[in-house]
Amino acid sequence: MHKYTTKSGDTFDMIAHQQMGSTNYTEQLMNSNRDKLEHFIFSAGETILIPDIAEEKTLSLPPWRKT
Repeated sequence: MHKYTTKSGDTFDMIAHQQMGSTNYTEQLMNSNRDKLEHFIFSAGETILIPDIAEEKTLSLPPWRKT
């Protein structure tokens, strides 16, 4: 887990996209920052915890895609 300091106008989905690589991680980000759920748009200087994400593994690849 690491910390991120918000810029004025940041939102949870923007932070998830920029810091974690996808807005799909928004819920995970929000769960790690339950004390900040009242914020829809952040002001500058808020400290947000960015959780570590596990790499997704593909269950099945077609034969021509396996290495």
